[in-house]
Amino acid sequence: SAATSLDTQSLPEDVATGTLPLMPIAHWLLDGGSPMAKFNQSMLLQVPADLQQAHLVAALQALLDHHDALRMRLKSSHGDAKDASGWELEIPPAKPSDAQHCLHRIDTIGLHEDGRRMLVAEASRTAAARLDPEAGRMLQATWFDAGSAQPGRLLLTIHHLAVDGVSWRILVPDLELAWLAAQRDQRAKLGPRSSSLRHWALRLNAEAFAARRLAELPLWASIVGTADPLLSHRPLDASRDTVATARRLTLSLPSTLTSALLTQVPALFHGRINDVLLTAFALAVAHWRRGRSSEQASGVVFDLEGHGREDIFEDIDLSRTVGWFTSIFPMHLDLLGIDLDDALRGGPHMGRALKQSKEQLRALPDNGLGFGLLRYLNLETAKVLGGAPPQIGFNYLGRFAAPLAQDWASASEASRLGGS
Repeated sequence: SAATSLDTQSLPEDVATGTLPLMPIAHWLLDGGSPMAKFNQSMLLQVPADLQQAHLVAALQALLDHHDALRMRLKSSHGDAKDASGWELEIPPAKPSDAQHCLHRIDTIGLHEDGRRMLVAEASRTAAARLDPEAGRMLQATWFDAGSAQPGRLLLTIHHLAVDGVSWRILVPDLELAWLAAQRDQRAKLGPRSSSLRHWALRLNAEAFAARRLAELPLWASIVGTADPLLSHRPLDASRDTVATARRLTLSLPSTLTSALLTQVPALFHGRINDVLLTAFALAVAHWRRGRSSEQASGVVFDLEGHGREDIFEDIDLSRTVGWFTSIFPMHLDLLGIDLDDALRGGPHMGRALKQSKEQLRALPDNGLGFGLLRYLNLETAKVLGGAPPQIGFNYLGRFAAPLAQDWASASEASRLGGS
């Protein structure tokens, strides 16, 4: 839906500091029973040779001062918090000594590459262990000082409550700008602030009761109520099926295949890469189910992720706001009328399935943002949308350029984003 014009006299003033309610993604995390303390994203940067600690501290302090989410803390809103409803967030004013406590230096002068990799891996685990959202420790920076002969490394570990994929594109350039200013003994002049995280969170909580969101309830109730036959012999059990028991499969495909998939195919159908990947995923699951289960479904139900920074308020700009904005919402890709065998052979039904999926995805208002509002922020609608989430989660992280082996860019040996 288009941005809505509201009476600005009735809107809360944008005050960046103070308490704020949880956003839907934080409710999702806490309600799911996932371990909270170490839940983070991280990035390993190449930093200049002969980097001075004082300049790095000043640059980190500029980030903490400018980006409120990095100072945020999680706190119980009423006594013994057993679930997400018992928590809230607080953003305090900046303190001039914060950066001193979040930076750790490790000497790597003369260390060979294999030794450095092992050191980075161990430091990554210890940095995550130092995070403590209830104490406001959202950022840890580990500097691997290689001296003046070669570039060093800087591992930034940020609690996921305070960062998402879009946020890194703001933070890393700002860190370099702040470092350049510190070198010149100048005050950092970072980009202008956009709307605050706190203001967005307050507006979202009010939006969960708006008429346009309540009108979405039948849509989401229909998707949540869609039959989703078990993929395994028993339902997921959060107490047994943990990160420790999970297995990971990573596949690498040649660029000759992926370049056509990522560019030519979406263009032919005037769609997006998500349309293509989700259609293929749904067809594969439907084919797999057909040979293994007596229960047949007309489609596949997914949990999808979006960036969550949707343009739903004309007076809010999130272009330079750091935080965890991700939205998660269920989606039923209906394959009714699709000849599975023909589609999997690359016949006309493959194109029909792709067009059908694209239309279903476009029909979701505001890229699915409303589901989280109704599921987590409105107690009445939450009763309708509770229940088990979809069994399959899908998230396309996008295309990233290969590391450039230059200062203040992702280190050549690092994956784009790490974390747990």
